[in-house]
Amino acid sequence: MSATVPLVAIRCIAYNQEAYIRDTLDGFVKQKTTFPFVAIVHDDASTDNTASIIQEYAEKYPDIIKPIFETENQYSKPNNPLGEIMREAIKSTGAKYVAWCEGDDFWSYPEKLQKQVDFLNSHPDYSMCFHSSDVLNMNVDAIPQSCAKVENRDYSASEILTTWIIPTNSVVMRTEVLINRPWHKDFFVGDNVTWATCLSMGKIRGFSDLWSVYRRHSSGWTHKNLQNKNLKIISLEKWIKHYEAMKESFPKINPIIFDKMILSYRSALAIQSLISDKKNLFSIVSSSYYKYGFTFFKYLFKSGLSSTKRHLKNLISHQQGISG
Repeated sequence: MSATVPLVAIRCIAYNQEAYIRDTLDGFVKQKTTFPFVAIVHDDASTDNTASIIQEYAEKYPDIIKPIFETENQYSKPNNPLGEIMREAIKSTGAKYVAWCEGDDFWSYPEKLQKQVDFLNSHPDYSMCFHSSDVLNMNVDAIPQSCAKVENRDYSASEILTTWIIPTNSVVMRTEVLINRPWHKDFFVGDNVTWATCLSMGKIRGFSDLWSVYRRHSSGWTHKNLQNKNLKIISLEKWIKHYEAMKESFPKINPIIFDKMILSYRSALAIQSLISDKKNLFSIVSSSYYKYGFTFFKYLFKSGLSSTKRHLKNLISHQQGISG
């Protein structure tokens, strides 16, 4: 690391993203700030040219680009060593703030860091801020672009933890959040665990400005999960355990928020079991009723109605395609 302690450390993880990583790194080095910053760029043993491109930028911008090159893929290992590697690397910089951007996204505004850091510097009661992001769909179906409609206001725990509204590439937070982020064996998605940690340590502000681009493509995590529609039983069970672990790990956050998500996934699991695995249906329904009473059946009814509407919509579309 450079002798000067950076005010911001950028957290960037890349894997097989040679087609996108130049845009990402250009977005970093083009930032105009009154303070020093570094980018911890972690290549997770890519099998394409991603690592060589990162190395090229590290040699050209040695005060900014700080690479980590793996010889074995860390993401695929148990207990999330990748998260710990990044946490320790960021902590070692001494940076007060952490900015997020993965290796397939990029920043489109050169004063993004300055604007967000200025806000956090002048508002010590806020743990994090984020902003709108353009969504670039690359040969995949469009998704609801809620992250492009962020408003200039504070956001509640319910909004942040039950909807996809925070583009990861827009986040700047205090480093102490990352250091104090809890661990649980059942955490399934790391982002909203981090957002929940922020909510436990301060307020979160959104900005409507479009300062970044979220790139959605066929190999991305979001697309893969939407393709599966989270209807496979193993995935639904992981989501249920995830929100149960969240409820246990964040006692400062209203538990009703987590209960709503648990009930939604439990009802979806019951519907999926009815369709494909009836032998588990009774245990799912009985255990859910034991924990949540008739509230579970309300969610089950809504889930069934929603599934029926989707089925009819797909059937009509299919019939129209045949008649056409």
